[in-house]
Amino acid sequence: MPEGGEGSGSFLITLPEAVKLKPGRYWLSVQVNMDYLTSGGWSWEWRTSQNGKPAVWKNPGDGFDTGCTGYRPEAECIDFRGGPDHMFELLGGRKAGR
Repeated sequence: MPEGGEGSGSFLITLPEAVKLKPGRYWLSVQVNMDYLTSGGWSWEWRTSQNGKPAVWKNPGDGFDTGCTGYRPEAECIDFRGGPDHMFELLGGRKAGR
């Protein structure tokens, strides 16, 4: 759900139950469900520096004719000129959230 109202660009995704992860690296995936023709585009905020692997993207239906129907580095698929990585925050613990 958007924090601060629609269009603010900040979303809080609450998991229905606690998740325990062992040390390691994990992928985070978020999928938007909206009509591009009536609502426009949706994107993460870009970072100019990269932390770890680059952001990856896929569009199984190839809606933008990028050829990226499977996960590939986002910079190979879309020319947003933003950077190789995205910004987000993961909060955890017994009292996660804001």
